[in-house]
Amino acid sequence: MISIATNRDGTLTVSCSSNSQTVTLAAGSTYAQCLSAYATIAPLSEGQAWLQAQLDDLLDNHFDLPKFIRAGTSTTVTATNVGTFLATIVDNYRTLRAQIAAATSFAQLNAININSGWPSNP
Repeated sequence: MISIATNRDGTLTVSCSSNSQTVTLAAGSTYAQCLSAYATIAPLSEGQAWLQAQLDDLLDNHFDLPKFIRAGTSTTVTATNVGTFLATIVDNYRTLRAQIAAATSFAQLNAININSGWPSNP
């Protein structure tokens, strides 16, 4: 699994747990640069597992149906709005999960934006 740590000097250390290899990047390196460095030391399956874990975390921590219902009004919490809201979440999650599984390179994984396509609470 990927691990990204910030060092005291501001550099980043990218590590691969399956083979104990590391790469050090300059301070201010981007997420894409970290993934590129990781691709040089890790198997693709680890990158897929890591991105899937990020997607699951996003889903678990950003979509709270009870909060959606409690914060809603009689015009925003309707069967149609709730159905559309849930269907959009499910469809986007399944699409992203399929893209992660189908990726054949780290470049393809890096191109998957798990933060796009999600609905906002009405």
